[in-house]
Amino acid sequence: MFTLAARLVDVETGTVYSGFQTVTHEGEEGLISAAEILADDIAMELGGPDV
Repeated sequence: MFTLAARLVDVETGTVYSGFQTVTHEGEEGLISAAEILADDIAMELGGPDV
């Protein structure tokens, strides 16, 4: 099992705006799909799927 996590942080103030997490139970083989899910979640937060 692997957990991927990311945060959107204002580097000037240190304020955390959003946090994201995804888990894969497929071992290393699941990391690419988990990263894609995490990236999609971040893109949606930043303005939608066309970003």
